[in-house]
Amino acid sequence: SRIQSLAAVTKDFSSRWLPSVISVSEVLTNVQNLKIAQLQGAVAGSEKEREERLSEIDSAVGNLTIYLRSLDSVAATEDERVIVEELAVVWEEYQVFNESLYELIKKGASEEALMAISADGDKFYSKMKE
Repeated sequence: SRIQSLAAVTKDFSSRWLPSVISVSEVLTNVQNLKIAQLQGAVAGSEKEREERLSEIDSAVGNLTIYLRSLDSVAATEDERVIVEELAVVWEEYQVFNESLYELIKKGASEEALMAISADGDKFYSKMKE
């Protein structure tokens, strides 16, 4: 019947489609938050400001890890699973970059941090947004 069909579509929408849209939105938001915190950390003028930016980096990385994992549970098609797997690979690669950048920011190596962001960071940001 038409009501059963509508109920099935509504269930699919609320149980799969909507959570995936929310997760993707959160991933994109946290990628931007991470990039902003890294840039601000790289040019931070004081140790206190660097510490605040490092805390924001930690928060964004933690959030990204959570939301990227949540995509696993909402990937329903093979194409979606492939995308999630590719994103997981990019995220693993990115975390290596982030750890080295984190250390540069922590020790106040602004010029090196900015060079790393422009050399390697932009490539990862682009991959994460794809």
